[in-house]
Amino acid sequence: MKIKICIGTPCHLMGAQNLISAVERYQQKNDLNLDIEAVSCLDQCEEAPAVEIDGQIHAPATPQELIDLIANSLPSQN
Repeated sequence: MKIKICIGTPCHLMGAQNLISAVERYQQKNDLNLDIEAVSCLDQCEEAPAVEIDGQIHAPATPQELIDLIANSLPSQN
């Protein structure tokens, strides 16, 4: 799963680092192999902070919303 988190000025000011920290904790806790990338802009400045998961942009995003999006995108483990 490819996750891009915008760290441009508006996103940075609106909590991008909190998103990065939340994803890193979630990844470590659940032993996941996520491709997390901090990017300079996702062109969503008016909706900061923004994330892109497998090509789909979500903005504004909170840490819990981001974790929920990731969890719902993972293959179910039956």
